[in-house]
Amino acid sequence: MKNKVNLFLVGAMKAGTTSLTRFFEQHPDIFVCPVKEPNFFMSQLPHSISDGMDNSDIQIFIRDLHVNSKRHFAHIKTMSDYHSLFKFYNNEKYLADCSTCYLHSKDAAVRIKDYNPGAKVIILLRDPVQRAFSHYKLDYGKGRTSQSFKDAWEAIDKQNEEDRWNYYRMSLYADAIDYYQQLFGKKNVCVITMELMSANRKEFFRSLSDFLEIDFSGNEMQHEHKSVKPRYPLLNKFMHKYKIKGLIRETLPSALLENAKQLFYTKENLKLDLSLYNELLQFFADDIKRTEELIGYKLIYLEHVNVQ
Repeated sequence: MKNKVNLFLVGAMKAGTTSLTRFFEQHPDIFVCPVKEPNFFMSQLPHSISDGMDNSDIQIFIRDLHVNSKRHFAHIKTMSDYHSLFKFYNNEKYLADCSTCYLHSKDAAVRIKDYNPGAKVIILLRDPVQRAFSHYKLDYGKGRTSQSFKDAWEAIDKQNEEDRWNYYRMSLYADAIDYYQQLFGKKNVCVITMELMSANRKEFFRSLSDFLEIDFSGNEMQHEHKSVKPRYPLLNKFMHKYKIKGLIRETLPSALLENAKQLFYTKENLKLDLSLYNELLQFFADDIKRTEELIGYKLIYLEHVNVQ
């Protein structure tokens, strides 16, 4: 491939990156990788995020790639496969990789820098407690856990700095921001928040336009990836553990699959208790302060906190 990937949306996970990716796909100056998160620069994926992922068919996906091909997650292993995903590139200004695992991997950051030193990096942040809760809701919906959020939170060893992939540590931003800014230079790293995306679209788009030097006026953004709540959490966990849900997806016709989802999941949304929110926010006080010093504006706006 003549041109290298030069735009990396590196996370944070559950901070609106899928919505922003879909928004980028609408723009004529951005070619987004058809695998939203190819994870090519990750030497190893964390099990807490990739468990249950079937990567065995990625070669078939690449072989049969067409202009409308879409996949959310994979682990691309070779440079040739990675560049093959961009074969329908048509002289867009940016080639984009939107893998959220990159944010908390210094190894991945270094590999991106070695691959393309002039790349631009976007870091999308979110209120750390709400990000952690949204991450939990994803796991709860998938069947990775049947615990309450409070129990899952209390089970985390918060002193273990080696485990970067839990609800707590993936909501710590300051070290990651500092590292990317030092590695790529502040002018090539844009840090922006999901709260700004929700509350002030005009300012959000202006920040992106200034950073990427392209016009986003007239484009609309849709919210993606709403979480689901299983009616039977223990059964859901069992089906996830033994990969029964994947078998059902492959077996049932799409119409029956949608009916099954309506029976298995409820439209009720899990809510975060205000007292628990305030309790957990204290765990992030130092990191919020450091993050705000690095980015130059407030991270937490209590009027946008979605709790009950």
